[in-house]
Amino acid sequence: MTCETMALAAVGAAVSLALPAWMLVLWFRGRGIRPFRALARIVPRSAVERLLLACVAVGFFHYGATKETDGVRGGISAPLRPGPAQAVPDFSFASCGTNETWDFSAPPGAAVHKRWQRRGASDDCFPLSPAGWAFALGDTSVTNLRVFSGGRARLPGGTELSPLPATLGVVPEGNWSLLGESDVPSLFWHSLSADGTLLLTWQNVLLHRVATNPVSFQAELRPSGGVTFRYDLSRLASNDLVSDVAPSAAGVAPDGPMARDITSVTFKSRDEGICDEARAAFEEALCGLDPFSFPEGSTNTVLEHLFYSGTTNGAFAFPQGTPESPVLRVSVAGTGSGDLLIGGSYVPLVGAPQMRGEVSQC
Repeated sequence: MTCETMALAAVGAAVSLALPAWMLVLWFRGRGIRPFRALARIVPRSAVERLLLACVAVGFFHYGATKETDGVRGGISAPLRPGPAQAVPDFSFASCGTNETWDFSAPPGAAVHKRWQRRGASDDCFPLSPAGWAFALGDTSVTNLRVFSGGRARLPGGTELSPLPATLGVVPEGNWSLLGESDVPSLFWHSLSADGTLLLTWQNVLLHRVATNPVSFQAELRPSGGVTFRYDLSRLASNDLVSDVAPSAAGVAPDGPMARDITSVTFKSRDEGICDEARAAFEEALCGLDPFSFPEGSTNTVLEHLFYSGTTNGAFAFPQGTPESPVLRVSVAGTGSGDLLIGGSYVPLVGAPQMRGEVSQC
């Protein structure tokens, strides 16, 4: 039971007991019954005095219910309970890139936000639901978001992706002539690639709404849930202009301040992180061999050779092991799941619902 719940319970009990007692005292007081005469003399006569007394009583009960002393609240034993298990974060910081070059021009088919183009924007937002777009967010999939002119996007549930959270200005088209030739156009556009990757791009917007501080940046949202931010901050006069800016994905941010030479920041999704760990375990067990590469003479990947359990596309070419490059062979049968221990790391195994052979060797 929380402090607030205990306080409400105490106040409720105080009121439920105080009202009948008060009415009883007033009844005896009106009749001058001797056993209650002494008590009646101390009862306030005015409504204001009674209200003050009620406030004192409520405060007393509230204090007793919420006071914490060595695990005991208001004389009621409050056993310590472990908090909920910490949830696995939806994102993890992966890497920063420097001195890369990006083209932030809108590609053919990109959708420019016309309202900001016509009127500009300094503190505005709009909903965005690209047709056919889906983004993996933890255990769910989202299909819409809200874009802010201040360099961030908000997913359903409040998760924020913030490539450059700062005071920014999108210059209206009618004022582009006041900008340098390389600082136009000033606008926001988005596009969806064939593989479902969504690009959100703030092109030539003004940091702190100062004409001499044009910046361009982009957020790439991959269907797998990973995010990459890209930047062109080269036209800023000093690192001090972005030293207090912290790009982040759901509150996860890289260590260290932002700088003009940072050109990309990448965050892995939870699933991407798990896949990378499994891939690293395979590469270590296979002496550095990429599990997704193709062995010589085979049209199947190394990973497929390791866990192949049946074929419908003709003969299966098994790679031949050598002392320098051993081949791991695993026999599987039946259905279900389990764990394979490789080099001290556990790799999950998932059986197919139906097996075409009793035992398949790979």
